[in-house]
Amino acid sequence: MWKIYYRAYTQALVWLSLALTTWGLTSCKDTFEEPDSVPPTLSVAPELTTDQLSIAFDVISYKGTFKVEDANRDALTSPKIVIHDNHVKVELNQEFTTLKITDASQLPIYLQVHCTHPDLIPVSHSIYQDYGVISYHAIKYGVGKNKIIEKTIRGDAAQVSINEKGLLMIKSLKPGRMSFFLTDSRGVVNFVAVSIHKGWDLTSNHLEVEGSPGEHLCFSILFGARQWTLTEEDKESPFNLVINDEKLDHLIYPHPWLQLEVPKTDKDKVVYQLENKDGNRATITIHIKAS
Repeated sequence: MWKIYYRAYTQALVWLSLALTTWGLTSCKDTFEEPDSVPPTLSVAPELTTDQLSIAFDVISYKGTFKVEDANRDALTSPKIVIHDNHVKVELNQEFTTLKITDASQLPIYLQVHCTHPDLIPVSHSIYQDYGVISYHAIKYGVGKNKIIEKTIRGDAAQVSINEKGLLMIKSLKPGRMSFFLTDSRGVVNFVAVSIHKGWDLTSNHLEVEGSPGEHLCFSILFGARQWTLTEEDKESPFNLVINDEKLDHLIYPHPWLQLEVPKTDKDKVVYQLENKDGNRATITIHIKAS
């Protein structure tokens, strides 16, 4: 009898011990469970305004390691970011910048920066150019050498490059428009739009075109020798002129160049005649569109 009671008592103790062990493990698990992941914390507010070209801040708390990157993936250039331990320095290159800070938790925090320094305020340039000429423009800005961001070129009205003096060269190719972005060594971006006025190549002794009263039409003379002149004196004016061989600081005429102003007249067309030193003649007929 005592053996039966003892065996039952022993079995009850085993069950109680197992129950207490299970409860203890469950309680420990609940007590020591890791907290939910949180993003890094910074030493600055999430929105920052500065008049300086750079900012600095500390990443106060983070899990594992952290990285800082430009959140704008569509930006043409990115700011320079230097990290030393938990200290971050950023060389700004835009008026508005958003930084993304991520650690091992993969939970990002964003820092929005508004820079009011005048060097970072975007500038747009509009250049209007005659057909048949090459122009040079001193629109250098910012730090170091400027360069053209080739992938931003839109349109084929002109060929653009920057020469050894840092001047922007624009060679007109055809009437129309084109645009592109410039950048300096800091990464500051400026926009340039180019418009090429109406014009034609004169490749033989006769050409017919159309124009509106008061409009200026340009022609590159691509045949015969130089030294072309308008043969009728009454049709010469400050806006009717021939440039044969002239190189200015900001303009080059690679070929003899003619500009004609469409007159205000009741006629439906007007004819201009040219002659060069070798006796070559050319006729340009302008059909006048009704105003």
